Amino acid sequence: MRGKPIARAGYWLDGVGSGERLAWEGIAFERVCMWHELEIKSALGIAGVSANICAWRSSKRSGGAQIDLLIDRKDGVINVCEMKFVTGAFSIGAKYADELENKFAVLKEESQTDKSLHLTMITASGVKRNEYSYLVHSQVCLDDLFRI
Repeated sequence: MRGKPIARAGYWLDGVGSGERLAWEGIAFERVCMWHELEIKSALGIAGVSANICAWRSSKRSGGAQIDLLIDRKDGVINVCEMKFVTGAFSIGAKYADELENKFAVLKEESQTDKSLHLTMITASGVKRNEYSYLVHSQVCLDDLFRI
């Protein structure tokens, strides 16, 4: 006996732009990035630098922060990696710039690190230049994850 189809014809096309689909795309992109940490380090030019790599979440219940990926390098730098999947270049707006500044402040406070924090954006197609793009120290694009 044949089973019930998992999804009806046109299911994926009908969902384009829906909140559910956008959430799924973001999570799927983050997973792909996490599976390619060596390629990320290579794209950043730090393949030979020893580092601890992990996701990070603040211990604060209120006013805390979550960071997609930290590359805590032995050379005194921490790459604070934010992963964003959008069609086209990712644009940092005022609200997201404030969120980034909060993430940096909370990370500094809770970790008590004296290392330099560098914002690394990992996106499908790069970061659009605008009044907030100065926050970005380095970028990794989807194509970089498949170069090695």
